[in-house]
Amino acid sequence: MKKRYSLLKKEAEMKKTRYFQAEVKSVTDTEDGVKIAGFASTPDIDRVQDIVIATALERSIKEFIEEDGAPALLRSHQRDNVVGSIIMKGDEAPKITEKGLFITALVTEPDTVGKVKRGEMKTFSIGYIPDWNSVKYELRPT
Repeated sequence: MKKRYSLLKKEAEMKKTRYFQAEVKSVTDTEDGVKIAGFASTPDIDRVQDIVIATALERSIKEFIEEDGAPALLRSHQRDNVVGSIIMKGDEAPKITEKGLFITALVTEPDTVGKVKRGEMKTFSIGYIPDWNSVKYELRPT
């Protein structure tokens, strides 16, 4: 019974949404809100002991650009709380470097703009659901 529970627990763990948190490197006032920029993903171990390499996001970035879209910027990973968007064009488009995925986003929701300007919100993170059939991973003991 314990072995079955352990397998079910691992299966549930594999399906849940993951998050990676990074520090905002710059904040710039704009007419529409504030621009924030920083590494959205680095090869470092994150808060839940995951490593997301920047190249893992290449396909998603390419698809957004091809569809002339932009990922929504959510507050606290709440899908019903869109506070801006990731800039996907020009010099501010996402860049993959050896340090990770560098992005620039426009924050437009007034309360969040205020919190960013006052330094109350200094980090941002990506959320993702891994495609376990196409990624390399190892399960760590819990």
